[in-house]
Amino acid sequence: MKRTSGILITLFALVAGLAPANAALPATTTITVHYQRYDNDYTGWNLWLWPKGKDGAGYTFTGTDDFGVVGTFTVPNTAASDEVGIIARLSTESNAWAAKDVSVDRFITRFSADGKAEIWLVQDDEQIYYAKPTLLPQFISATIDDTRIARLRVNRPLTPVAGANGFTITGPGAPTVSAVRTANGKTSSVELLLTVSADFALDGNYSVTHPTYGEASMTLGNVLTSDQFNTLFTYD
Repeated sequence: MKRTSGILITLFALVAGLAPANAALPATTTITVHYQRYDNDYTGWNLWLWPKGKDGAGYTFTGTDDFGVVGTFTVPNTAASDEVGIIARLSTESNAWAAKDVSVDRFITRFSADGKAEIWLVQDDEQIYYAKPTLLPQFISATIDDTRIARLRVNRPLTPVAGANGFTITGPGAPTVSAVRTANGKTSSVELLLTVSADFALDGNYSVTHPTYGEASMTLGNVLTSDQFNTLFTYD
């Protein structure tokens, strides 16, 4: 029965145009990669691709689409391999490996029977998507950087205007948001600085909510190196 099931699964994969799991790839493999960064700044970002267990090479995105940047790449020397490794990296003039998007090495494992694949990658997300994902606006992180400053990262840029911009903070003292600005000084950004009306209690629990981005718990950020933190938590 198990043998029959395996045969049926293999036949279904071949009919659907998909290579059976762990099937060896042809001599060259064609991979289309869509990549999205939250701030839409792709300067210096590129890919490193390699057949598993073999040498790799750098590849540069060639265009844009409604998801982000995109490119179709031919990876050589894939015969006898069944996976292709992929790293999204930031390169500068002095350092080809200035940064990696995620720390882990990822491997593309789903290919068509003729050795092709199409994938979608999202900043800070280790998952490889084999279909275009639907990404809802959300918080990426929320930290307390000073006694009255919170730093937020979101996955969709915001253009702040005067006032709270819909942000609400709950926690000890219920500080209200009095102003929002971008962390990089630009008109629109995914990194935001919130000024609040009263000091955060550094030993308290806070969360931030927004009608578009949802809710996130806040953690201690740069405030950990402040005089206020040292006074509160340093003992003789």
